[in-house]
This record gives sequence, structure tokens and C-alpha cells, in this order.
Amino acid sequence: MRLLIGLLVILVPATAAALDCTPFLNWTCSQQGYYDYFDGQPGEILCGMDFTGWTLHVVEVTIATPGVYAFSGLSAYDPGAIPPNVVDTTIMLMDDCGAGTCLDSATASGGMATLLACLDAGPHLFAVASNTTDPDGFMNIGLNCALTCEDAEAIEFPCVHCGTVDGETETWGAVKARFR
Repeated sequence: MRLLIGLLVILVPATAAALDCTPFLNWTCSQQGYYDYFDGQPGEILCGMDFTGWTLHVVEVTIATPGVYAFSGLSAYDPGAIPPNVVDTTIMLMDDCGAGTCLDSATASGGMATLLACLDAGPHLFAVASNTTDPDGFMNIGLNCALTCEDAEAIEFPCVHCGTVDGETETWGAVKARFR
């Protein structure tokens, strides 16, 4: 019996620690940027991708008005190098942060990643994955809050939290999303 338990311990991989969803930043649209050294947590599997060897940061953004928002990020290591050594960056809009699932994501290889997201009013969690664990590494992330529902409708950009319900002349916002 001890041999069987020993074999199971060896053969069954240990579960990874779940992402700590406590945000290291809490933003509103009046606080749109961050640039500093890494202060994140070790990478793991999120949104079906293996970020082992990456640094993860969780950011909570509180949206006052539904609309289209752009969350952008750039990560690098060895900031003393000219130019800095830019690494892959992935930005994820989390669906269930504790379970590691997301609604949408964007990745940039050696450049700035930008995730356009149609968001309803309220808090939203984003995870930023930077492909380095260098303690001197840094990240530069920002949020563009300029595209209101009216702006999105004017350029015919689809946003489930904007627009009118068929046959109606009134904007219903998040309520109509339940009936689409």
C-alpha cells in the first residue's frame, strides 16, 4: 500500500498555487498609467496558456461608464540596456480570476500588447503577463478610457454594452446584454 501511495505521489503532479487575485493596482479612469520595476507573482497556467517563467500582475479597473477601453502594456528586462530588452507581454481580461479563465486576451511579441475591451460599468480584473522574471525588469501599462458608447456607435464599433435593442430607440446598456 505504501508503495502504491508513493507511486501516486510521484506520478500525479502537484496542483499549482492559484493566482493571487488581489490586485497590486486599483485604477479608475482618472489613474491611467504605471511604470516601475516588477512586483508581481510567478507565472502559471492562465486562460489556457502556460506562463511558467513569466511574472504576473493583477490590476483592478473600476469603470464608471460603459464603453470601449484599451488596456496596453510593454515589459522589458535590463533597463540599463539601450534600447531595453523588450519581452513578450500578454494582457488578459479575467472572467474567473481564481479559476484562471479569461474573457479575452492580447499578446505582443517584443512590443506593446493592446487589448480592446467592451466593458460594462463596475470593477474588472486584468492580468498582465511579462515574459521575464528578472528582478530588474520593468513594465509600462496604461488604460485608455476615451471611447464612450456614443463614440463607439458613431464609428460603428460593436460593443455589447452599448447601442440600442432592436425595435427600441433607447440605449439599455448592460441590461440588454442578458437578452442577446
